[in-house]
Amino acid sequence: MINPKVKKYYKSVTSPLGILAIATYLKTKGYNVKIIDACLRRFNYRDVIADYKPDVVGISLMSPKSITDAMKISEIARSCNLPVIWGGALASLIPKIILEENMGDYVVIGEGEVTFDELLCCLRKGTEPEEVKGLAYKSGGEVRVNNDRAFADLKDFPVLDWSLVNPSDYFQSMLMAEKMLYLYSGKGCPGRCTFCFNRDYNKCVYRKRPMEYCVEEIKRLVTVDGADGIHFADELWGRNKEEINDNCLKLRGSGVEFFWGCNLRIGICDSDDFRTMYEAGCRWIFFGVESGSEVMQRKIKKGIRLDRVEETIKSCSAAGIVPITSFIVGFPGETREDIKKTVDLAEKIPMAMYDFNFFFPLPGTEMAEELVEQGKLKYPKTLKA
Repeated sequence: MINPKVKKYYKSVTSPLGILAIATYLKTKGYNVKIIDACLRRFNYRDVIADYKPDVVGISLMSPKSITDAMKISEIARSCNLPVIWGGALASLIPKIILEENMGDYVVIGEGEVTFDELLCCLRKGTEPEEVKGLAYKSGGEVRVNNDRAFADLKDFPVLDWSLVNPSDYFQSMLMAEKMLYLYSGKGCPGRCTFCFNRDYNKCVYRKRPMEYCVEEIKRLVTVDGADGIHFADELWGRNKEEINDNCLKLRGSGVEFFWGCNLRIGICDSDDFRTMYEAGCRWIFFGVESGSEVMQRKIKKGIRLDRVEETIKSCSAAGIVPITSFIVGFPGETREDIKKTVDLAEKIPMAMYDFNFFFPLPGTEMAEELVEQGKLKYPKTLKA
């Protein structure tokens, strides 16, 4: 399973949680799995294939910036007569393009653990995967897209096997932590932001993973690998106070010392909740604010109240937790006045760290589809576009 190289990317390399989860699941089913992360270092893919002699090559496509290397991997693997399976957030949105360009034999759509396993069973038996839900493939020169797969209960998936990678490769510094890495405690988000892929990929559904599984992984990462920090990569770490406080109770009972951070929505927590999080080791929280304009807030359907932003950020900071706020500029229809309101809001919360980004129309999002309908955007018809 290969995580392709990302070009022109300035952020630190993060744990390849998607392929790590699938690899772990397949390992429990008796498969031998090797993870190659080209975001860490250069690999000669032909040599890797010759050395490992795999039966199947899987490619994780999460970003447009990985497409070039993903195509290179696919061409090399197929030249070795190996079945190529694509998956990941972006691949799930463009399966027909991948298959029509003969860049892969199969595309796993959405969550990959069970789908990948069932596909491998078909390959082993030599049968067509017409009954494998959540899969696109080519048959008789035609692209077939099977029915969607229902979301799994995350408690049915195993604790991640971090021995499949070298965790220290993913250490990065984050405020009080010098050896922080990413973990996940849930999938999806109930939000309906029009700029986000969540609507199509996660169907706006949030599923919580047992925090006990996370604690088991954290214990190993701290005691065996030397980690001192964890960032929960979930789109949303907790939907309400009860869920957040229960998470904190389990983390406090882990028996190991580490700092951590997560992603939360504006308006969920008050001062008491932030103090509880601090006592459980939380030292940073990422909040998606995106815009200081009420007009743009309605357009992006963020679902937060702007009058709660200052209150939330100040309460978070007062508890000793560093708030990190995300803002996006360049939304369709955004005016100079809208952007000024965003800057004005940011200036009202100087205790926060800022993460400013430019809007990018992701395929399949509500906002991108509106741009297509208006004739302002054309989706690429090839991977090379």
